[in-house]
Amino acid sequence: MPMLGLTAQLTVDRSGAVPGRTIAISGAGGEVGGFALSLAVAAGARVVAIVRENHRKRVLALGAHEVVDSGDTAPLRARAADGVIDAARLRERVLPVVRDGGKYIGLRAGDQAAERGITGENGSTSTTTLRSRILDFCTQVRYRRRESNER
Repeated sequence: MPMLGLTAQLTVDRSGAVPGRTIAISGAGGEVGGFALSLAVAAGARVVAIVRENHRKRVLALGAHEVVDSGDTAPLRARAADGVIDAARLRERVLPVVRDGGKYIGLRAGDQAAERGITGENGSTSTTTLRSRILDFCTQVRYRRRESNER
């Protein structure tokens, strides 16, 4: 669970989720997407959940302001999002949802439509770096505890 939450926090931080901005989250009914939805709402952003119909109630309970069926993102395109967190890895299906100059945060690398000025980041690469730092920190804490117990 902690790594799911950390991954979600990284993606929300990078998406620019702040009051007055709209963030669309694909896979908002899943693990990382669900965490990201809650964190983006807590940050004050307007959140649009892109999910299958069977996840509608769950994402509304988590605080989504709007729900769009992942099979048809066309209705959202008219109200382009400032950022998209692509937890479901829909890539090309959600890229048109990002407004020109907006941000796409994917959980894997891919083409990011630079000609539209959309900046993209790969959440998993950064998460791997963060995981490494956390593991190093935990190892240091454990080592220090062991040293103090031996004294």
